[in-house]
Amino acid sequence: MLSRTLWIAFVFVGLLLLSACGQRVDVDASDVLDDYYAATSEAERTAAIERLVASDENANDVARWLRAGPEYSAEVPTGWMTYEIEGPDERLRPYHVYVPTTYDPQQSYPVLFDLHGAVSSAPQPADYLVQRRRLWEEEAEELGWILVVPHGDRYASWFSANGRANLLGELTFVKQQYNVDENRVFVSGFSDGGSGAYWQGFHDPTPWAALISFHGHPGVGGYGPYQTYPRNLLNRPIRATTGETD
Repeated sequence: MLSRTLWIAFVFVGLLLLSACGQRVDVDASDVLDDYYAATSEAERTAAIERLVASDENANDVARWLRAGPEYSAEVPTGWMTYEIEGPDERLRPYHVYVPTTYDPQQSYPVLFDLHGAVSSAPQPADYLVQRRRLWEEEAEELGWILVVPHGDRYASWFSANGRANLLGELTFVKQQYNVDENRVFVSGFSDGGSGAYWQGFHDPTPWAALISFHGHPGVGGYGPYQTYPRNLLNRPIRATTGETD
């Protein structure tokens, strides 16, 4: 599996070669790459790409920088943090992130998203999932992986456009702050959360190395006014369990 950074390198180099005969402008490629890595929207990423294409940098140099990837700071918080994300519906929702206290920016870390059940309930405050987030804290610290515990609700369930966008936005934020192993990013959940893990695989299989569903149901693909793509689960590892009467 090619990493996201290597795919970016191929795209950038191709665009640079195609534009070799076009108009060049004086642009500091290192600043543009910083802008790209810090982008929080597709518009910002597109603008950074266009600026880099218009620069006078050598394509081989740009490819080398992209393969090296961004530089990560050691001056970042560890342990539990609580953030908020603004969804497509312009509502703010909290999510919790745990980073091992031994975090070293020189090494990459796996990430686990843990999706809660009862996602059809009303919006809840940030402390609603404090008890749940302790389920994996000890393992995350001991094994050295980053844990993300998002909040979903009836307006942003795991099987909706709002919920899907929120999860991808949270993943983007974590990748910008911490050195993430993009080939070891997993989505897991219980009940509605397990169904939500399936739903992410139907729609966005690339970000997730595997799907882990506890008491979820793949039939969630028929929920809501959305076109679903079950074939996206092909070649995507799945760990699923259900009870006798589930």
